[in-house]
Amino acid sequence: MGRKAKLKHLRKQQQTNPTADTQNSREVEADPTHFVDELKHQGYDLKVSDRCPEIPEKIVKPQL
Repeated sequence: MGRKAKLKHLRKQQQTNPTADTQNSREVEADPTHFVDELKHQGYDLKVSDRCPEIPEKIVKPQL
């Protein structure tokens, strides 16, 4: 199925069954900390974060 056909199919499905979107959004709203679990699964730790490198304050002018 092509991209436009998929979009057409999704639009038609939403028109025939408009409650499908609201059910999916309720599942996401039911667990507001789901993103934390996803980050932990990807290997990130929220308590230990990497600091960004220090940016030098000295402005270097280009030499011609």
